Amino acid sequence: MSSEKLRLVNPSTIYEKEFIKNIYDYEENNEIEYYDTYKEALTDFGKYVDKLLANAKGENLPKGRTIAVTTLWLTNEEESRKVFGCIRLRHKNANIHGHIGYDVPPRYRHNGYGKKLLELSLPYAKKIGLNSIYLTCRVNNIPSESVIRSCGGKLYDIITDPNGKVFKQYVIELGTDAETV
Repeated sequence: MSSEKLRLVNPSTIYEKEFIKNIYDYEENNEIEYYDTYKEALTDFGKYVDKLLANAKGENLPKGRTIAVTTLWLTNEEESRKVFGCIRLRHKNANIHGHIGYDVPPRYRHNGYGKKLLELSLPYAKKIGLNSIYLTCRVNNIPSESVIRSCGGKLYDIITDPNGKVFKQYVIELGTDAETV
């Protein structure tokens, strides 16, 4: 990460080339869950970006989903257009998965990008009216647990999803509107 000026940006077609590299990075590393999450971008990237922007307004949500989701990409201020990770900020708590989901492609891991993603997303969470955010990670996902704890996450509960997967649930208190983040 060094001295890069990192920031969260709304999805945009200007990041297509680098974002697609990330999709294939997940596939090459056999991380099929993330590959499946993003593979529709391979067909029509502009349509994919439009869908993400609509989802942030609570529009065009996937079948069965009712919670608006703001997607933001971690990038730098250079012309490289690299996307170091993705964060999904749900406007309401989504039971098992909480308010926030994030991922860093394998080629960028172990560089502090996960922490930066979460850290930079907290003001966005505050902006949409959240004073507490819930996050979950699989019980054996030590890197994610470390990121959550480093951003103020406190263990809240141990939960099991309908498929029997066990998660640690954390809470990060952002404070009331009268307080600052």
